Amino acid sequence: MRSTRWLALGLPLVAGLVAASDMRAAHDDAALDPITFHDNLSAAGRERGGVREVSFEIRRGLWRPNGDDRPGTPMLAFVEGGRALRLPGPMLRVMAGTALAITVKNGTDSTLVLRGLTSEPTDSLVLVPGASSTVRTVAELPGTRFYFAVVAGRTLRDRRTEDAHLAGAIVVDAPGARRRDDVLLITGSFHGRDSLGRLDNSREFFVVNGRPWPFTRRMEAKVGDSTHYRVMNATRDVHPMHLHGTFFRVESRGGAWRDTVLGPEQERMVATELLPPGATMSMSWMPDRPGAWLFHCHLTFHVVANPGFGVDSLTLDQREAVLTHGHTGDPAHHVEQGMGGLFMVVNVPAPLGWTLPRTPRKVITFDVPDDSVAGDDTPVFAPTVTDGANVARPTVRRGPGGMLLLHQGEPTTVRVVNRSRDATAIHWHGMELENLYDGVVGLGGVGNVRTPAVMSGDSFEARMTPPRAGTFMYHTHILEIRQQHGGLYGAMIVLPAGATWDAAHDHVFIAGPRKDASLVLNGAKVAPLLEIEAGATHRFRFINITTGSPGIRFVLARPDSTPVEWRRHAKDAVDLPESRRVVVPARQALSMGETFDALYDAAVPGDYRLEVRSGAGVLMAQQPVRVVARRP
Repeated sequence: MRSTRWLALGLPLVAGLVAASDMRAAHDDAALDPITFHDNLSAAGRERGGVREVSFEIRRGLWRPNGDDRPGTPMLAFVEGGRALRLPGPMLRVMAGTALAITVKNGTDSTLVLRGLTSEPTDSLVLVPGASSTVRTVAELPGTRFYFAVVAGRTLRDRRTEDAHLAGAIVVDAPGARRRDDVLLITGSFHGRDSLGRLDNSREFFVVNGRPWPFTRRMEAKVGDSTHYRVMNATRDVHPMHLHGTFFRVESRGGAWRDTVLGPEQERMVATELLPPGATMSMSWMPDRPGAWLFHCHLTFHVVANPGFGVDSLTLDQREAVLTHGHTGDPAHHVEQGMGGLFMVVNVPAPLGWTLPRTPRKVITFDVPDDSVAGDDTPVFAPTVTDGANVARPTVRRGPGGMLLLHQGEPTTVRVVNRSRDATAIHWHGMELENLYDGVVGLGGVGNVRTPAVMSGDSFEARMTPPRAGTFMYHTHILEIRQQHGGLYGAMIVLPAGATWDAAHDHVFIAGPRKDASLVLNGAKVAPLLEIEAGATHRFRFINITTGSPGIRFVLARPDSTPVEWRRHAKDAVDLPESRRVVVPARQALSMGETFDALYDAAVPGDYRLEVRSGAGVLMAQQPVRVVARRP
C-alpha cells in the first residue's frame, strides 16, 4: 500500500520506535471484557465516497484460549465498530487501487506503535494512551501482508507478552482475480517466568486466527477442487508448515510490507514450507482423496498440549512429565487431549460411491521394539523393517530406525507391529495415501472408520501405492517428544519401478532428535566414516526430523572448511525444474519435516566432512567422508 496522508488526531506518522512505557503488572481480570476469535472470513469496514473506511480500537481484555470455562489471562486485543474484543485484528481486504481510511484508537494505558498499515517499511504510527489517528493510503499492489502493533520500544521479533497477538491480515486482490481462500494468521505469546525471571519457554502459546487446536476452525474442501490459503507468520519464531497426505504449490512469498508472486520457474511443489518470522505465503492444493487432512507447524513444541492458566497451570517439571511419560488417558484421544497450538484440520468428504482400494499388496513388516534397560527414563522405539529376506535394523539403539524401501507404483502394505509398552501411530510423511493410513489417531479415516492407535501388543496395516520416487520420512504421530527421542523415526525411500538400492552411490543423512533438545546425524554426534568412490556421482538424501531444530544447514566441506560443490536435485521428493538443478556451493538449509536431494560428483580423492550446523553457524553434528580412488 502507498501512504498518501495521515489525519493526526493523536500523534503523527513517525519512522522508528519511541521509548517503551511499562505495562501494568496486575489488572482486575473480573472487570475485563472477554476476547473472542476472528476467523478472517469477512473484510472490515464500509465503502463511502469511493473510500474503504475502517475504524478499530486496541483495548485490554480477558483471553481464554482453552475454552470459556477455563482460566484465562489479560491480553491486548482489537474491537471494531462496537463489536466484542477479538483476535486477530480486522481483516483489511480490498481490490488493488482502493483508497483506505484506517482510524485507530489506543484504549490502553501503554504507548503503542502500529506498523504495516502502509507498504512502506519506515512508516510507524505512534499512539499514546487515549490517542487516535487516521491513516489514508492506497492499496496499490496485489498480495498478502499483515499489520501489527507493539508496545513502544519493541519490534515484531521481541513482542512476547500482552501485545504479542496484536496483528491483522491485509489482502489486496487483483481486479477481476478474486477467489475464495482461507486467510490464516499465526500469532504467539509467552506466559509466566522461570525462577530467574526470564520468560518461560515451556509456556509458549501459538494460535491461528486467535484459536489454538483443538479450537481451530475446521476448514472444508472437495475432492478435485483447487483450494487456496494465505498464511501469515506474525510471530517471533519460525514455522515449518506441513500438509499431510499430499503436496501444495507455493505461489507467492512475502512479509509484512511486500509480497512477491512467484513465476512458473519459482513456484514449487512441497510437503513442508518454512515461514520465518514476519513471512507470508499463498499456497494452493487439490485434494485427490477424502479424509481429515492435517495442516500444522512441524516444530514439535508448537503442537504439544496448550499450557494452562490459573488453576490449570503446570510447573516446568509437570509439563516435562506430560511430554516424556507414557499415556495417562485414552490414546484414541491423543490428538484432542495431547496436542495443541498450530494445528488445523481440512475436512474433505468422500464422493458418492467412494471406497478404499482393495488391490493385492506386497507386505513389509515394521517392528517397534520393547527395548529398555535399567536407568532408561525413555524407552527405545527405533523400529526394524523386514522385507522378505532384507532386514533393515537401527544402526544406533536410539534411532533412526531401519530404512523403509518402497517402489513407485507398487501396492504395498506396511504392517506396523507394536511390541513396545506405549500405544503408537506412524505418519508416513509426504506420502500420498488414503487418510485412514496417514497415522493421525481418531481423526484419520472417512465416515465412521477412524485411524486407531496401535496398542501395545497389537498391529495395524498401512496401505500405500507410492505415485512418485524420492526421499520421504516416517515418524511417530503420538507422544511425539517421548517416542521420537526414543528413535521412532527414519528414512522412507521410494525408488523408480524396477530399480534396486545402490548403497555405494546413494546415501541418506538424517538429522534426528536427542532428549537434551540437540540433534544427532544418523544417530550420532560424530557418525562413522563414510567411504565413497571417486569419479562417480553420488546422491545425498538429507532429512530433518528433529523436534526442535528448524534452522539447520547441511554442509559438505573440505579440510579447510570451505564447501565443495554439488547439484541441487529435489525438494520433498519433487524433482526441481531443470532451471533450478544448478551447481552450487555444498550447503543447504533444511527445516523440520523437509527433505532435500543433491548430486555430488566426487572428483578428487581426499578427506571431507559432512556437517550439520545451526542457523548461527554452530557445529551440531558431523560425519567424516573419505573419497577413495576407483577400484580396478
